[in-house]
Amino acid sequence: MTLDLPERSEVLRQRIADEIRADGPVSFARFMERALYEPGLGYYMSQRPVTSRRGDFLTAPETHPAFGALLAEGAREYADVLNVPEFTVLEQGSGSGALARSFIKRWSETTQRSLRYVMVDFHTSGIPAPPGVTIITASSLDEVDPFEGLFLSNELPDAFPVHRVRRRGAAIVEVYVGLHDGDFIEIEGQPSSPELEEWLDAAGIVLADGAEIEVNLQVEPWMRRIWELLARGRVITIDYGFESDRVSRFPRGTLLAHYRHTTNEDYLQRVGEQDLTAHVCWTALEEIARRTGLRIVERVTQREYLSRLGWKEWGMRLLRTPFVTEAELESFDRLGSLAEGMGGNGVLVLDK
Repeated sequence: MTLDLPERSEVLRQRIADEIRADGPVSFARFMERALYEPGLGYYMSQRPVTSRRGDFLTAPETHPAFGALLAEGAREYADVLNVPEFTVLEQGSGSGALARSFIKRWSETTQRSLRYVMVDFHTSGIPAPPGVTIITASSLDEVDPFEGLFLSNELPDAFPVHRVRRRGAAIVEVYVGLHDGDFIEIEGQPSSPELEEWLDAAGIVLADGAEIEVNLQVEPWMRRIWELLARGRVITIDYGFESDRVSRFPRGTLLAHYRHTTNEDYLQRVGEQDLTAHVCWTALEEIARRTGLRIVERVTQREYLSRLGWKEWGMRLLRTPFVTEAELESFDRLGSLAEGMGGNGVLVLDK
């Protein structure tokens, strides 16, 4: 029998509650992992192929196809430099396929070079492959062979489960999720791992008394897996994030819940029904990339990156297009608003 959304949410809530009753309070990272990725029940794991953010948060590729098309322009130029027999693009977190669709369309229109496009997500949407393009789908990076080309992700690390830590006087404490009268509550306790404070030190983050920040321990193993898979090529990570000095200015951290195009801080409610994200700390991500062996090429705002690839020219062509609709222009303008760097939207480019 197929459960509707509220029923799935209740089943998941009960499962997490049972774990807490059996083993005690869990880290917020564990709670977030189950809320987003519990098989068949988590926010990303249930069969609801609406958009990559399930209709609760509109991403840039879903706003206007110019986003994927401009990334294809940059990839085509890089493919000419790399000059491999078969250029591969691996997109992790492909979701609805919006980015892949516009990327492949533009690639096919502008080059004869063959392309192997690998879409990695829990639920991949099938898209047609034009001549010269091979499309491969996988549910995880474990199903992918080493390749030469481009590793691409858009708004992926911000959805990795995070630990929440706070400063209390001279000490760092961790925020756990416990139970009280059947409801989830926050409980402070000793850090679950010395890696949490080591991460803060490496990122150069100094918290004020009472301030909170998220610690993403999953970025390093993820980056190491990318290094293993990428025989030679480039890594482009597009996401919301800040440098460590700006991250530490948020007294309540950057964690947000996204539900039906609204944001809230009720992280423990609507389990499995709402998205949970935390901004990336670019300082920590760059340090991890260096340790992994990847070379930092640049980090720029999304607007700067897209402008370099022909953003303004695309807009001018659109304005000159006969019978262009108001809706088309509005969607292009919305993409421009996203590219302005709202919330620290940036692009990190790495090489191996």
